[in-house]
Amino acid sequence: MVQYRNSNTSPASRQIDRFVDLDLDFGLNSNTKDVDRLFDEEAIKRSVRNLILTNRNERFFRPNINGGIRNLLFEPATPVTATLIQQQIFDVLAENEPRVTVIDVTVKTTQDGNGFDASIVFRIRNNEQPIRVTVALERLR
Repeated sequence: MVQYRNSNTSPASRQIDRFVDLDLDFGLNSNTKDVDRLFDEEAIKRSVRNLILTNRNERFFRPNINGGIRNLLFEPATPVTATLIQQQIFDVLAENEPRVTVIDVTVKTTQDGNGFDASIVFRIRNNEQPIRVTVALERLR
């Protein structure tokens, strides 16, 4: 996560923080021939999604980041499991994403009963507009 700040501190010249991240699809920018970048809302949406889907020891320098979702996907698709997933999402975002304030997390079973759909509503720091991210959670084995 790269964060740019305006060094000028007068109220008239302050700018809202700009958040920039690499696009992990590694598409090429047609102008610069470099990897595309995501900005502001899109960068944070990608970060939220990645944190939720991260398992313990997947990040070399931060091995304790753990969305904890994968283990729960192999449990029966019941309201109890949905509540546990909801709490895991709240916890991982509160611990690892200081740029957002989570407003609501809704987890529902899919129609076929083999997975969950998680809907996360949050606000970016210094922005009052709520943002929604929906993540499909399914077993891969």
